[in-house]
Amino acid sequence: MADETVQVNALAELRDASLADLTLQYGTVPLHPGAARWFE
Repeated sequence: MADETVQVNALAELRDASLADLTLQYGTVPLHPGAARWFE
């Protein structure tokens, strides 16, 4: 999540998006415990 360049290089529409916010809003699977700690 900290380095957004890979995601933006893969999909330019993500340039102004927050991947963290999108994950929390639209994610449909439980977060891995380490990911859940990162989001907190």
